[in-house]
Amino acid sequence: TAGCPRSCPGPDGEDFVLDQFPPGARSGAAVSSEVFGPHTSLDGAGAVASGPDGSAFVVVDGGAAIAEFAPGAAGDASPEAVLSGAVTTITDAVAVATDTTGNLFVLNKAPGDTSLLRFAPGANSGDVAPTSVLDGPGTQLYSSSDRQVSLAVSASGEAYVAVTTRSGSVAGQVLAFAPGAAGDT
Repeated sequence: TAGCPRSCPGPDGEDFVLDQFPPGARSGAAVSSEVFGPHTSLDGAGAVASGPDGSAFVVVDGGAAIAEFAPGAAGDASPEAVLSGAVTTITDAVAVATDTTGNLFVLNKAPGDTSLLRFAPGANSGDVAPTSVLDGPGTQLYSSSDRQVSLAVSASGEAYVAVTTRSGSVAGQVLAFAPGAAGDT
């Protein structure tokens, strides 16, 4: 697309734009900056979360990576950092969140296995291992027929995952995990 004046289509023809709003913005607020263009890596963009410093974390590359954009990034901005690779174990990220200390949480739904990955503050670039992984049947994230649709982290570090359908259970549950939880808990 010659010049890509506002947004650039990815290989599938979809346009991806990251709109950023000022802190405390309410419904109807004006956009403070927009990220769009061929250098943004926004092709295949999915979930987005705001970091404690105002940076934006975006699921990109069809769920295989997390891109971080600086606060106020605009235009055809390249990500400050991209978290991806075999060591990260990110294969199909469906949600992303941060806590107040800068830990990055990624809900990863690989075929037959769903896990909640936590990356330490600053460990959000390259092919780095998560600092903790919640995974296994005890977490209730494991069933491949479950649909986890949302992730949030409280100020005190509890992680919450909204589940819309659960095998053999009632729909519409929220799973809560203690700060620092790891393994099959």
